[in-house]
Formats: sequence, C-alpha cells, structure tokens
Amino acid sequence: MVRHELGKWNLDELAKNPNRAIIDKKLARIESDSKRFEKIKKSLNPKISSGKFLKLLHDVENIAEKSSVIGGYASLRYSENTQSDEATALLTRISKFGSDIENRLLFFDLWWKRQVDEKNAKRLIKSAGQFSEYLRFKRLLAKYSLSEPEEKIINTLDVTGASALVKLYDKITNAYVYTVTVNGKKRTMNREQLTTLVRSKKAKTREAAYKSLFSKYGENKGVTGEIYQNIVLNWRDEGIGMRGFSSPIMIRNISNNIDNETTKTLLNVCKKNSKIFQKYFLQKAKLLGMKKLRRYDLYAPSKSKIKEKITPMINL
Repeated sequence: MVRHELGKWNLDELAKNPNRAIIDKKLARIESDSKRFEKIKKSLNPKISSGKFLKLLHDVENIAEKSSVIGGYASLRYSENTQSDEATALLTRISKFGSDIENRLLFFDLWWKRQVDEKNAKRLIKSAGQFSEYLRFKRLLAKYSLSEPEEKIINTLDVTGASALVKLYDKITNAYVYTVTVNGKKRTMNREQLTTLVRSKKAKTREAAYKSLFSKYGENKGVTGEIYQNIVLNWRDEGIGMRGFSSPIMIRNISNNIDNETTKTLLNVCKKNSKIFQKYFLQKAKLLGMKKLRRYDLYAPSKSKIKEKITPMINL
C-alpha cells in the first residue's frame, strides 16, 4: 500500500504568518467596509440605476470575499487539528464575526428579495452581467425568507446552535482511539490510521478494522445520537416550521437551485438501475475469489501484490 507522509498545510495564500494583531486588522477592515455599506440602506429604491446597483453588488462581493478568506483560514486551521484549543477559539470567533457581518448586510438581501418589483428586478438582472443568475436565485428564495429581525436572530443563534453541535461532534469523534488486532497483535490507532486497514488484502484485517470503528461509535451512540437528533430538529423546525418548505429534502433542493422533480427523477433512475450495482459487487466478489461480498469487503483491493505497512500511533 502506497504511503504518503503528511505535511503541514500552507495557508499563506489565505493569511500569511497570522497573529492576533494581523487577524484583528483584517477583521477591522471588513467591519469598516460593512459599516460604510450600511449607510445606503435609507436611499435604496427599486428605480436605482443599473450602474449604481452594479456598484453595490461589487461592494457586497468584496466584503463577502474578504470574509470568506479569513473564514476559510480559520476553518482549515481547525480541520488541521480539531483538538487544538487555539484553533477552536479562532473558528468560534470568526464564525461569530461572520454572523455579525451577515446581519449588517441583511437589509440589502431582503430588499432585493421582497421590495423590488418584478419590472425593475428584470431590468436590473438584465444589466447585472455575471451576477444575473445569483440575483434570480435570490428572488427564488424570497417566499421562504423571514423578517429582518427574525433572520438576524437565526444567523446569531446558528453560531451557538447547529454549527456548534457539528463542531462538538468533530471534537468528540476525532479524539477516538481504536484498538484493533492485526496479525495477532493488538494495535492502538487513530481513525485515519484505522481506515487504511479497510483496504487491506487480508479479509480478517478488513473485518477487524470495521468492527473496531463501529464499536467505538456504538459505545458513544447516546451522545452522538443526541447531537444528530438536535441538528435534524433544528433543520426541520427552521426550514419547515418557520420558512414554509414542504419537506426536508426541498430545503436542500432549493439551496442547490434544483427543483424537486429533478431529484425524484434522479432517485427513480438509480432505483430502476440498481442491478448495475449488484452486478458490480458480484464481479468484485469473483475477483476476490469470494462467493458473497461482505460489508467489510467493499474497499478490498483486487490485486494481491500490494505491500502493507502498519505504523504505530502518532500524535493523538
């Protein structure tokens, strides 16, 4: 099995040699830009000229891009090591900041969705160039939008609500340590090391790896199940209870700008052609010399000339 040494991520293109002062400076610039943009709130009018409207779109894009860059940096730093208190604190801080900026710009988003009549909307979309499809999509979301105070509350609570639960789940599950027997010896591994074993050429090793992985999640099903349940309830309560979507899948479809019928067609085609997958697994079982493929064999290599190397646990 080919092994690659993991190196440290280079995030210089997002934030070079960042420290507290540099991050503070970047955030201050974004906040200054958003406060400047807020001043146009009272002067917004559906009859705004195409040129002025395009300028506003570029201003929003500029703020969003700067926020995304610093947000991307914080997210990647956290993904690099979910057990780092420093990275966790930075991600929480940037997430809260992003929510505040989104709330500052919210008035413009809702104005476009609800207060611009159809005639002027078509006029502005026509001259918006690369923003045209973005603007059409925003209009599509209008019927599912809430009042500005309600939207602000949701944005604020998302940071400490569903998003916080996902972060908590990552922290818990990424800290799991697994014990697995390989070649008669017990080894302790993290998840990344363990999952390499599901591609082992040895059936017993693959099975042991899967069972070790599943057992750890089984041991903690009470906690992780509660996290999952609350995320699902949040999704349903906001999307269906407050925004008026007809079903949970519709929330995802609309966010991806796909209609429900397209998704139904896709699922129906997959169901109709399920035998293709069955043929694939039958063929794989034959290549492996097995009568029937087990769950543990999905990623089994078909070639036997693969060299394996088990490494000890590192940096847990």
